[in-house]
Amino acid sequence: MADDPFSDRSELEDALRRHFRAEVDRTDFRPLTVEELSAAEPAKAPSRRSRWLLGAAAAVVTVGVAVQVVVGQLSQSPVNGIPATVSASGTPGGTATAPLWTPRLPAPVDVGRYAQVTVDGAVYLLAGRAEDGSCRLDAYRYQPGPDLWQRLADGPGRPRTACAETWAFASGSRIYLMVDGGSGAGASRMELYSYDTGDDAWARLTGPALPDDAGCTPLGMDYGIFCLDGTGSGAAPIGFHSFDFAGRRWTTGEAQLAGGQTRLSVRAHRVSLPGGERVLLDARLPGGGISLVTWDPATGTLDDPIGHRGTGTDLGVAQITGDGWVYANPPTDPAALGIAGDDPRATTGLAVNLATQSWHTVVVPHPAGPLATALPSDAGWALRYYGAQASGYVDANHYLYRPGQQSWLAIGPLPPPGAGGGEYGWVGNVLRCQSDAPRNCWGLTVRSLSEVARPLDQAAIDSSNAQVR
Repeated sequence: MADDPFSDRSELEDALRRHFRAEVDRTDFRPLTVEELSAAEPAKAPSRRSRWLLGAAAAVVTVGVAVQVVVGQLSQSPVNGIPATVSASGTPGGTATAPLWTPRLPAPVDVGRYAQVTVDGAVYLLAGRAEDGSCRLDAYRYQPGPDLWQRLADGPGRPRTACAETWAFASGSRIYLMVDGGSGAGASRMELYSYDTGDDAWARLTGPALPDDAGCTPLGMDYGIFCLDGTGSGAAPIGFHSFDFAGRRWTTGEAQLAGGQTRLSVRAHRVSLPGGERVLLDARLPGGGISLVTWDPATGTLDDPIGHRGTGTDLGVAQITGDGWVYANPPTDPAALGIAGDDPRATTGLAVNLATQSWHTVVVPHPAGPLATALPSDAGWALRYYGAQASGYVDANHYLYRPGQQSWLAIGPLPPPGAGGGEYGWVGNVLRCQSDAPRNCWGLTVRSLSEVARPLDQAAIDSSNAQVR
């Protein structure tokens, strides 16, 4: 007997999966009419090749249900799972630009509980947090192309079980994981680990030197990790810690922000400027004022501050564009703050160009205006999915706004991935998985931003806002 070209079951499954996906893409699912059924000729017997394919497909289904597609040890091969059920939102149809959800293999864990980072197109999930607030250093990898989940090596034992928060950052093929041990953890509350994606190996590194029971909030940069102490409230200088990927060492510093004024909060953001990347420190002041200052990791120096008195109310967290703009949104629910619909504070955001230090106000759609019903939009998923393609935009009350061009786009909300309901977590920017068992996953496919988004002019926004009282 001739050698079977598909003696390896995984090769057969992969070939059939590609074949049937291609057939679905080529097939016209238009329903047949009664007249067409009446006139139809008797079906011809399938060819020998078709009979072989159908028989092979049936065999794969039978084997898959019986043994759940066993393809190797979990530590070296894809995680076993039963494919998700096709949802209505994943059925071809509707407009040509409609988002399409396609069933993918189920996730082995609740993906929303893991720190995530992407390296060479694969998404790594590290240090899942349990419901009791603990975590251990486990890891998984998801490869979108072949739709494969893989269990990776466990990390070293932690000095404690508590786990308030986790963050993951990538530098080349190496991932750095920071773990906040939570209040009461002591002087070593912040833990740092590295994971080598090529060797599947972990190492424990030294965390930042912090006072007892103090934590810091890390920010991933190209050069390393910037970790800002506390919340930044008060008038005293705020401390920070900087970890250099190349030298693998921490340095410390402090910054006096807003000229020594009392601050309500400080947040750190990464921003790209013509001279290279910077850390943007965003201090919020009583009455809605904003004071911005950038820190240069190459020189360890602070630039001159950029300030604005604000709009009279607290604005949202700063959003940073890829072309060096900073945007702060008005309150998402102004009525809950006692702000009337025709009060300018309800619809006025602020944008600043860091290179020119020029500010301008942005009149955004009021959430209670008729535009929200006539042309609903959800910028959040678009910013995640399109990445660099949407890097010049921000989320302004759910619409895409480009500060550099003062232009608007509306992009429709995503349909739900499946019919089962429940909570979903993202894996990278193209996959969503159920939080609860069976943790079915769906992959997202959408056309380019220019094809799916609808331009929106300022006159339409102003007209909608004028109808809110």
